Amino acid sequence: MELPRRGRLWTFTTQRFRPPSPPYAGADTPETFVPFSVGYVELPGACRVEARLTEPDPDKLAIGQEMELTVLPFGSTPEGDETVVFAFQPVR
Repeated sequence: MELPRRGRLWTFTTQRFRPPSPPYAGADTPETFVPFSVGYVELPGACRVEARLTEPDPDKLAIGQEMELTVLPFGSTPEGDETVVFAFQPVR
């Protein structure tokens, strides 16, 4: 099912500590972890999608803000292949 690439931020929170592994599989460590935001983006006529947000500063996010799909590097597999994660970024 094809989904819209743009939607509106329905709700969000900021992850300020490294999630436990597993299930978290980031390449960072507790010392190098950088906070990130997670939210639900409401896609018109479709559904709400939970995803990472590219903007970690909660003061720069607002409920109802227009967002668009993007892809971010996440790490690599043991074989050296890059892994990515989908995310939403504010439409500027």
